[in-house]
Amino acid sequence: MKCNSIKRRLMNNQMNIYIAIHVMILIMMIKIQKWGGREKKKKKKKKKNIDAHTVLFEITNNDQKKEEKEALLSEEDHLWSSYRHHHIQDVNEIIKNEISAFTEKNAVVKIQKKNVLNPTEALDALRSLPQYETLIEQYWLHYYLCNNCFKLLQDKNIVDVGLVEQDICCNVDKYGKELNHQKNLASVNTIITSDEYDQEEKTRLLLLYFMNYININDNDKMKIIESAQLNLFMKNIINEFLKLNLHNSGYYSASDEPIQLSSNKIHHVLENSNKKKIKHYKNVAKNSKYELSRHEPIIKDIILDIYNDTLDENYFPHVDPTHQQEIKAGHASHENKQNVSRGTIWDFKTENKNQTKKEKKRKILIFIIGGITYPEIKQIYEMSNELDVDIYLGGTNLLTSKVIFDQFKQLPIS
Repeated sequence: MKCNSIKRRLMNNQMNIYIAIHVMILIMMIKIQKWGGREKKKKKKKKKNIDAHTVLFEITNNDQKKEEKEALLSEEDHLWSSYRHHHIQDVNEIIKNEISAFTEKNAVVKIQKKNVLNPTEALDALRSLPQYETLIEQYWLHYYLCNNCFKLLQDKNIVDVGLVEQDICCNVDKYGKELNHQKNLASVNTIITSDEYDQEEKTRLLLLYFMNYININDNDKMKIIESAQLNLFMKNIINEFLKLNLHNSGYYSASDEPIQLSSNKIHHVLENSNKKKIKHYKNVAKNSKYELSRHEPIIKDIILDIYNDTLDENYFPHVDPTHQQEIKAGHASHENKQNVSRGTIWDFKTENKNQTKKEKKRKILIFIIGGITYPEIKQIYEMSNELDVDIYLGGTNLLTSKVIFDQFKQLPIS
């Protein structure tokens, strides 16, 4: 996989990173443990080593006192396993409905809560039943996380900036209407000239804008950057990224409809290469449940090409072309297929659709040098179910915007 292509894909995925995935925001909320640190300081306890999947949260016990709890987000928590790849709004509704349904089935709780469906009051009533202690703690954990996630969305104005990011990446607005450069630029300027957004938010938005538009001259780039009033470090990050010329190194699926624009006019990368993708995003916008979940990671196209044996050799030259031809010939002649035991993770054959259920499911193994993102992880789970294939995703890092900025801080940027 080409380095530039990977970096562009990684940054394009960042606009989904706050909303589309429950798991990402859950991990971020570990920082909230600092809020409860005052109680912890009063009681001299030994410090615990908190790993990346452990969350500290507070509940009110039967004595109406605050009590700190520790929870591990793992497969053993059936709520975590069920919720982790859902949209945060869906998780919030599911939790409320499950708590309500559970309390309705319990006569004691129903009497105590006096038919009030507030989840907090319902959990307070359930806490009086010792047999449900473990279950109640699980619900408290996820209800607590949901509330703090929504607080984070509000504090960082994620909804407003997220809509602009979605529009830039899809080149289609939330109504399914194709956007032009002036419209997207106006939206970007509204964000970067506002005092309501921090430096990282503005920098990420500018990177997204510059990587999705072609033929912006250097003078215009400098004017836009200056209008954001960024510090020197953030300006250097943008300048280093611009040197990579990422907008000319994207991955295009075999099913795309590439076109070439000869004009020097500023245009979106999808206008230059993939009209079919724009049509797709129009359809997604009209049918999407959430406005902030319209963009799809490029890894979806890559997996579909792997599944259909149409992976582009120009982007993945390590794929054996002779072997690929054998696969296609096998498809045409309906020959019996056997599992491949050759060189690369792409070397496998499409199973016969008439195969018996006793046969093992196909496996796709993907490792990305440079790192993977939470939206990609979510996409993997969805496609694994959709295609009935076991898909394994790994990488050198688990990337967020913060991780990428921290990596730049370690580089000798002049």
